[in-house]
Amino acid sequence: MRDHLRRFLAFCLWLLTFLGLAAIAFIVGYSIDNRSGHTGWEPLIALFLYLPLALVGMVCFALRRRFAGIAAVSISAIVVGLVGATLVITLDRTNQLVQYERWLQRGMPAPK
Repeated sequence: MRDHLRRFLAFCLWLLTFLGLAAIAFIVGYSIDNRSGHTGWEPLIALFLYLPLALVGMVCFALRRRFAGIAAVSISAIVVGLVGATLVITLDRTNQLVQYERWLQRGMPAPK
């Protein structure tokens, strides 16, 4: 039973890690392509993917002795979660990818 749970945990972590990597690639590509600095969707919503991913990775890493073989995927999940969260926050704070209403609240110019 423990082996099935270990495999399930590893599968879920790998799946979420690859989803996080795909989201990072999309956000980076979108921010490069979007020269205006603002967008209609909320980039900070991605934190609902990245922060739980990092947290679950940390919990699974703490359980690595109980479930042998999940240490590598746990570290991968932690790294992707933290890199994704850092990317989204950095893009927001540097005004490179900001939700439009917040863009206007920050005093940025409205398009003509």
